[in-house]
Amino acid sequence: MDLDESMKDGTRTGTFRSQARIDREEGVHDADQFEFLQAVEAYQRVNGRKFLRHTEYLEIARRLGYRKTGSRDGV
Repeated sequence: MDLDESMKDGTRTGTFRSQARIDREEGVHDADQFEFLQAVEAYQRVNGRKFLRHTEYLEIARRLGYRKTGSRDGV
């Protein structure tokens, strides 16, 4: 198999997917990702909302204890 063939993922010609991307697309999550997904689903259920605003995702992340640690200079 040549290099070009080995980099194909079967969805688009010539694209390469990292293992992390493959895991995400196939539903494999680490503990933090799984906890976040559960929190989002609970928020949707409690608030009767199927689609959330960006600010709601930020609220969920903050309730889970996530905080920005870097400076705002690079934003």
